Amino acid sequence: MSYRIKIIVAIAFISIIMLGLLITNRITLERTLFEDKMLIKVDSLGEIFTEEVHNYSIKEKHDNILRILDLFDKQPGIEFALIADGKNIIKYSSIRELINKPNFIKDSENIRKSKNDVFIKSFPLHAGDSGLKYVQIGFSLKEIKADLRKSFFLSLNISIITLFLVLFVAWLISGILLKPLIEMQKNADNIANGDYSKRIPVRSDDVIGKLAFSMNNMAAYLDDLTKNLNKKIQDATRELEITNNILIKKTELLEESNRKLTELDKLKSEFVSIVSHELRTPLTGIIGFAQTILRLKLPKEQEVQYLKIIETEGKRLGKLIDDFLDISKIEAGNFGLHFEDVNISELVKETVDSIKLSHEIQIKTNLPDKILFAEADRDRIKQVMMNIIGNAIKYTSAGGKIVVELKDFDDSINISIEDNGPGIKKEEYLKIFEKFYRGHDNITKKNIGSGLGLTIAKGIINAHKGEIWVESESGKGSKFSFTLPKKQKKNE
Repeated sequence: MSYRIKIIVAIAFISIIMLGLLITNRITLERTLFEDKMLIKVDSLGEIFTEEVHNYSIKEKHDNILRILDLFDKQPGIEFALIADGKNIIKYSSIRELINKPNFIKDSENIRKSKNDVFIKSFPLHAGDSGLKYVQIGFSLKEIKADLRKSFFLSLNISIITLFLVLFVAWLISGILLKPLIEMQKNADNIANGDYSKRIPVRSDDVIGKLAFSMNNMAAYLDDLTKNLNKKIQDATRELEITNNILIKKTELLEESNRKLTELDKLKSEFVSIVSHELRTPLTGIIGFAQTILRLKLPKEQEVQYLKIIETEGKRLGKLIDDFLDISKIEAGNFGLHFEDVNISELVKETVDSIKLSHEIQIKTNLPDKILFAEADRDRIKQVMMNIIGNAIKYTSAGGKIVVELKDFDDSINISIEDNGPGIKKEEYLKIFEKFYRGHDNITKKNIGSGLGLTIAKGIINAHKGEIWVESESGKGSKFSFTLPKKQKKNE
């Protein structure tokens, strides 16, 4: 292949790239222009439509709203239009099937990412007491895409004609200007600029051929030298980055360890305070009433009353000790369970019926029609429900309601306890199942506890190969849920 053809091929290649870039640039500019025009049109129509709806909604002229909606839907480029209220319910729509249904239509991020050739945008609606919240309009993008296709093919045709003209002119000029020495000069310039990859073809054994051979050797030597130097620099930089990353990770680990140690120390201090208070209170009561019985001659009824108080405080002390033993067994991995076929529906009823409530708080149960069985430790699952319901009672104010719901899934049974209390703060949300952790709200401060109840509940559910979690939002109550693997239903 001659020098002339090589140059023509090179020019053709460069021309194709340049023309491609020009086409891309033009299409990009036109796309941006079309999109800007479309956005201006969208905002203008949206404002007009919103203003009309606003005026008629304030005047409560609902028939006029529907008429304006239908007229607006018939405008060129409008696919649909709807009006929704603050609860995201569609009140008016050009698509009648959507009226009085929840609005699941999402706004488009931008025109280019719009699906189904429709750009969707919502406009806020300030309609007084009418309840209408926003207007949502779908704009057709078919016209924009058609214009872009026309522009693309026009640019492509012009570029093809231009390419042939460029090649024709290059073919004429290359025959005059192309000489071997010019190629050598170009190669020398490349070497001077640090590009050692180019090589001069050696086609003769004369002075020019030998000069080309020498220049190629020089370029190869400089190329090897530069690559070796760059490789050493890259290796050194890579080692430095690795060392730096290791130091960063170690620093992060140390910071995390320090944070955990600080938090653990705080929890231990709180735990010691809680345990000493929890143990001291019932012990003080037991000792005080026992001494009173021993020292004084009391009436039989008062003596029985004091003995009942001693029994209650003893049970409270026993419950605290049982919690400590349970958490120790869970952490040691030897938490023994007695598995049997348990009628979960019956267990839920039994647990709720065993709870004594004031008339100011209600517990409602939602149970499926069919009986659900699980292979579980009956007493431990009841312990979990009693623990969660007990917490719900603490956080439910007078007149409140607690809902215990049982749901049947394919492979599991879901039990949830939901209250309408104050909910859980965001900063406490992820710590709720941690050992010894107790909230910092006023209700928690009034009810002294060990902070082990939910940790034990989680350990029991995990031992049953189930899951436990909480859903809550501050000010909107909490919902604790856990699952148990389902046992195949027995014949009733």
